[in-house]
Amino acid sequence: MEAKELRIGNFVEYKGQIHIIKSLEDEFCEIDRGFQSVNYIPYADLKPLGINADTLSRLNFEYNETLRLYQFDKFEFRLEKMDEVGIVDGCEVTYAPCKYVHTLQNFIADNK
Repeated sequence: MEAKELRIGNFVEYKGQIHIIKSLEDEFCEIDRGFQSVNYIPYADLKPLGINADTLSRLNFEYNETLRLYQFDKFEFRLEKMDEVGIVDGCEVTYAPCKYVHTLQNFIADNK
C-alpha cells in the first residue's frame, strides 16, 4: 500500500489481522495492535481489507433485508455491487468505485 491512500483511523490488514492506522510518517505508519504495543510498519507490509458483511458492520452499516443492501447515513452498498458505494441524494443514487475498506472510509469522510 502507499501512504497517499491512507488516513488516520483507516482499517488495514497486517499479518492476517485487522489494525487501525494511528499515525502516518514518510516511510511507515503506526498501527494499534490492541493489547500489544503500538508498532511502526512499512507501508509495503500492509494489505487493504476487502469489503464484506463483517467489515461493513464494523463501519456501522446495517443490512436492510427488504432492499437487500447495507445502509449507513446516506451511503449504501448493494449485494450485487459490492465493489461500488452509492450516495443517496433524494431519489437519486450515484455509485462510485470502492473495492477496499480504507477507500470506503475515505469516501465517507469526504462526502459527509
